[in-house]
Amino acid sequence: MDSIIGKGHDLRAANSALGESAPLAGLDRSGVELSITRDDTQYGRVLDELAKPPGPVGQSKGFADRAIVADAMFAKGQAKPTLMSGDRKIIDPLFKKYGPGKTTPITQEPSQSMTQAIAKKFPGGFDVDIPDGVGGFKTITIIPMVA
Repeated sequence: MDSIIGKGHDLRAANSALGESAPLAGLDRSGVELSITRDDTQYGRVLDELAKPPGPVGQSKGFADRAIVADAMFAKGQAKPTLMSGDRKIIDPLFKKYGPGKTTPITQEPSQSMTQAIAKKFPGGFDVDIPDGVGGFKTITIIPMVA
C-alpha cells in the first residue's frame, strides 16, 4: 500500500467490506476499531437514523452500507472521520439528508448522475452532520470516488 499512497495514512476497511473481498498479502484485515461496540444502543440508533425514509442510506436493504457509515462515525482515533466511497447508495442520501444537499440541491448536467455532480462540485469531499443517537451530531467527511 505504501507504494501506492505513501506512508502515514490511517486507512481502514469496514468489516462488511472486508467480508466481501479476498485476503491480500500485507493487508491487515482487522477492520475498524470502534469507540463503542456494535451492540451499543447508540450504534443501533445511528443505524435506525440512517435507515429512515425518504432515501435511506443503502436503500431499503442496505444494512451493510449503513454499517459502513456507522463504523466511520465511531472509528477510534480520529478527530473527524473520513469515509471514501464510490457507492451512490451511500453518497447520494448522505449528501441530501445530512450534507450540503439538505439546503442546496445539486445541479446535474444532462449526462451526469447525482453522484458525479456531487464529486465534481465537492472534489475534496463534503461534511455531513449525522445524529449520533444521544441527542447530538457527529460530523464526518465524505469523499466521493467516482469517474
